[in-house]
Amino acid sequence: MSEFNDIFNSKQESESPPAQSDKQDFNKEEWAEKKKAERDRVYAMSDEITAQVAADPAKFRQYLDTQSRFNRYTAANAMLVMAQRPEATRLGNLDYWKQAQIYIKKDELKNPVLIMEPGGKFERDSGGIGTSYNVRKVYDVSQAQREVKPKTSTLNERTIMLALKAASPVPITVVKTLPDDRGAMYDAKTKSIQLRTEGLSGGDIIRSLTREIAMAEMSRDGNPSQNAAFKAYAVSYALCQKYGVDVSGYSFDRSAEILGSREPQEVRRELSDIRNAVADVAGRMKTALDQGRKPPNQEARG
Repeated sequence: MSEFNDIFNSKQESESPPAQSDKQDFNKEEWAEKKKAERDRVYAMSDEITAQVAADPAKFRQYLDTQSRFNRYTAANAMLVMAQRPEATRLGNLDYWKQAQIYIKKDELKNPVLIMEPGGKFERDSGGIGTSYNVRKVYDVSQAQREVKPKTSTLNERTIMLALKAASPVPITVVKTLPDDRGAMYDAKTKSIQLRTEGLSGGDIIRSLTREIAMAEMSRDGNPSQNAAFKAYAVSYALCQKYGVDVSGYSFDRSAEILGSREPQEVRRELSDIRNAVADVAGRMKTALDQGRKPPNQEARG
């Protein structure tokens, strides 16, 4: 019997327009033109890095590595981080770092990571409502004035499995065998995951389970998206990378075949499916892990 069966049974700069007192030297048109130039630069960078990720399996893997570290970032922003500071581990704007009592080096202030954030709504000339985007400047912890020790947390395989069980959108049932010696399989008819634990290592179970949880996540409406199996495989990689599970056996040789001929906007939509599944599953895992870290309630002493 598998040992895992029981589980599944100070202010440095401002990006805003000048304050009222500074308006005598403020040229609104110049400021707007500067902001437009920033947006155009980021849009061009986004299209360029998207094309690279779509055409090169190594770049696609690098994107997944970045997305695994910043699962709350959109796919487009994760790629922008990858293009500008691929080794980034912790990002925030100046207000974020100030609240943490950490300050960015003076000579690094001119080297922000540029990402996009939603601005206001506007009415399109062709009809309908669109969303404008603004450039946001963030900085990595490596740009700080003093060395900041990374937040590290090593989770054992059992803890990861318990979190995955809690995060799964469908029930998980342990079975003795599966076709083709698969480790796990999502059944769309019963909306459940069958899991084989016999003969598998903890890492094998986690890799198999994350893939099928991703498949279930992307099939919630009953209609899995195009290339769902490929996307679920990518989600599995990103989740395993995030939680320190060995990913050396993953291969993305087919990524260029699937994504390479598409327009940047379409590629970003495909990557957004991956990002959304990673963020949703990782978010539920975090909730389960945080609850597991809470000390048990103690009875009041009389």
